[in-house]
Amino acid sequence: MVRQITAQELIEVYESRRLIETHAMQRICQERLPIPAVLRDLYEKMCVTSKSQDFVQRAEYDQEFHRSIVATINNAVLVELYGSLQVRQQRVAIAAMRVQPARAETIDQEHHDLIVALENFDEDAAIGIISRHLRPVLDVVSRLPV
Repeated sequence: MVRQITAQELIEVYESRRLIETHAMQRICQERLPIPAVLRDLYEKMCVTSKSQDFVQRAEYDQEFHRSIVATINNAVLVELYGSLQVRQQRVAIAAMRVQPARAETIDQEHHDLIVALENFDEDAAIGIISRHLRPVLDVVSRLPV
């Protein structure tokens, strides 16, 4: 039996991810670190799952997408810390998609824009995108138990 995600847990997972991922993106842009080629492949796979509504597979691709960004900065402690969010991150992603499956198109666009910003080492754009991407959406939060 899987425990249902609460609104508070969703908010806390997003906040934790924003901290780690923002730091990773700052380092990528400031140090001009090349992003992994796998990001584009994972993005394409996520777009396919948007149509099939395979939320579990989509959550796995999403997780790998974001973990790959964090891993780019070669900080084993941060990667391990980020990995500790994995189970919660997956539950949050699945719950959010089930509540509002139409958001998949917006999420896909944000992933695409994030790749472009990181490839161009555009720190301001990358941080703006990840801030929007990892914000609790009121329509989703309001449908989850407190």
